[in-house]
Amino acid sequence: MPAAVRQATAMARQFDLEDTMRAWQGFLRFSKENRSFYMAVRNQVQRQVASLCSSQLLLVQRAARDLHSCADLHAAACAEIQRRLPKLALSEAAACLAHCTFKREFRPQASALVRAVVQHWNERQDLHDLKVVEVVDALVCLASWDLRPPVLGRLDEILVDRQVELKYTGNVLLWVFATRSLSRMQYRDSKWALVALDLARDKIFLEQVPFHNLCQLLEKFAELNLFDEMAYQSFAELFLAERQLFKELRDIAQVLWAFAHVGFFHPELFDALYNLILDRFEA
Repeated sequence: MPAAVRQATAMARQFDLEDTMRAWQGFLRFSKENRSFYMAVRNQVQRQVASLCSSQLLLVQRAARDLHSCADLHAAACAEIQRRLPKLALSEAAACLAHCTFKREFRPQASALVRAVVQHWNERQDLHDLKVVEVVDALVCLASWDLRPPVLGRLDEILVDRQVELKYTGNVLLWVFATRSLSRMQYRDSKWALVALDLARDKIFLEQVPFHNLCQLLEKFAELNLFDEMAYQSFAELFLAERQLFKELRDIAQVLWAFAHVGFFHPELFDALYNLILDRFEA
């Protein structure tokens, strides 16, 4: 791959737009490692952004999101996508949101596109053709921009309707990200969060979640004022068994705050965390 990137970068000025976009797509998975190619063709693509088809625009938006010094290219892609929004497929609009999760360096065009997609979805009657991962990506994006649009309730309902699919998807973090985003938006009427809390009752299922994300998940349940004794017991037993994985005081603080907030007391875990805190200060 490095040799191919070097060759494509050297020949970039000879490429027409279609050749450029074929190489763009081929190198996209490792865009950060292949930065030299993208920097070589960035200006050409930005000048001709209106000539790209919708799928190519999404490729540009995705790479520009991940690369430093490409905020202007990302903005140009966002502006062109917004212009075409009424004609985009539902999945394409969802991809726009996935590529527009908030970053400080993003230009106003990114925010405008997110709000335009949200408005379009608010007016659209049926969103059930969205894939589960697209719904979760949309929630993550909306939460990152501190938005809480009317369509949120409908996205929440889709997760509930597809809870079996969400539970058994290959990506074990999807249900965690959905719950975290709903909490960040302070959506206390969420039906999905109740389903997620029920999933957490199963310790075997819960232990598939990476440890750091587990700490975050517990905190988000507490922020939503959701409590189930069996679920919190599952969390406590997992934290106790894996207490050596508490590397940061922040993670310990998250867990202690969450248990205290809902009034759940687990003496053995609390003693173990207290000893960990003492060890940190004495080290």
